[in-house]
Amino acid sequence: MSTALAIASVSAVLREILQDALVDHGISTIVAGADVTAVSPDQVAPGNSQPTGVNVFCYGVAPNQGWRNADLPSRNGTGERRTNPPLALDLHYLVTAYGTDDFHAEVLLGHAMHRLHEVPVLERDTIRTILADPTILAGALADSGLADQVELVKISPEVMSVEEISKLWTALGGGYRPSAAYKASVVLIRAQEAIRTALPVLTRGDRDPTTGVEEGVTVVAGLTVPYPTLTAARPPTGQPAVRLGETVVLEGHHLDGTGHSVVFRHPRFDLTETVAPDTTAADRIEVTVPGGAPGDWPAGLWTVEVTLVQDGEDRRTNTLSLALAPTPDVAGATVTSAAGTTTIDLPVQPEVRPTQTAALVVGSREVAALDHPVQTGTLTFEIDGADPGTYFVRLRVDGVESLLVDRSVSPPQFDPTQQVTL
Repeated sequence: MSTALAIASVSAVLREILQDALVDHGISTIVAGADVTAVSPDQVAPGNSQPTGVNVFCYGVAPNQGWRNADLPSRNGTGERRTNPPLALDLHYLVTAYGTDDFHAEVLLGHAMHRLHEVPVLERDTIRTILADPTILAGALADSGLADQVELVKISPEVMSVEEISKLWTALGGGYRPSAAYKASVVLIRAQEAIRTALPVLTRGDRDPTTGVEEGVTVVAGLTVPYPTLTAARPPTGQPAVRLGETVVLEGHHLDGTGHSVVFRHPRFDLTETVAPDTTAADRIEVTVPGGAPGDWPAGLWTVEVTLVQDGEDRRTNTLSLALAPTPDVAGATVTSAAGTTTIDLPVQPEVRPTQTAALVVGSREVAALDHPVQTGTLTFEIDGADPGTYFVRLRVDGVESLLVDRSVSPPQFDPTQQVTL
């Protein structure tokens, strides 16, 4: 596969092919001083100079439809790279002829188009020879890998309407000249990152030591897979989040076995906490989130999974998301007012880390917490122009709010302890 230098390499090869066409046909005897360039058309004739020659310009790049989904997906469920999918591109070129005298532009354009007609494919040896020239970008393009990519680059003419040509030249900002459009397809740019590749499959399951027959594929009568699987993580009383010291019910199937452990992970802080379950059954596991170390369990989104032993083999369930809500100590809050600003010092569990975002919703007004450069169990909020009164409050940390609604009663109602008086 090619490197990111492939686009420049295609342009360089096309320029040299057209340059060879002018030399092979002795164009210098007809059009003196003709040369081939590869710049934007608005740079061909700076000032009042009148150039003579052919310009090849890559005016557009588009994904190649045939290759764009190759080797996808590129990563597995844990984010590890499993393939290096190629960036497949079609390059669109404008070949323009410039002349100072009658018919010069037509002569040059005719020879350029004829050479591209005779060379519809960029051959590997041609690419290597041209890109090995040390005068082209100091030889840097020799390492582009264009000659070694799995598919050859093909050159084909494109038909452009008068409207398309008009829009293109208007965008280029140059005076119109006789030109022809071509497509170079396909350029494959691929990274060379290390990937994870599975070993070849030798047997479909273990072999019987006597008969040598493979165990084969496990077949079940139904859509439920015969492996331990979690289907839901339910906080108590139907709440959307769990708090420190509360019990979570993990529902699923095939959860029977021995040696159960519940593994909690916080992806943002790369934390892992392993907790022994309270009770286990084939379809549910109950586990209590510890409340004795609030500094180790930051509020936010966690993941949960279960590890266990079945039939002498270690098993691991799938992963579910679980929100850990902050718990503000509203009764222990200190409220002070001075010069039109109300300050609330609010104790909170679990402790809030310096990089966590925190906000207090007082009634319907959201107030961001003041900076907390160290991990803290008390947040400070300042409210300008607050109207006196009693308001329900919600503390939001990393997008997870404290539990204001009491869902243990029917119908649900606001928790009267979550009110502050300003």
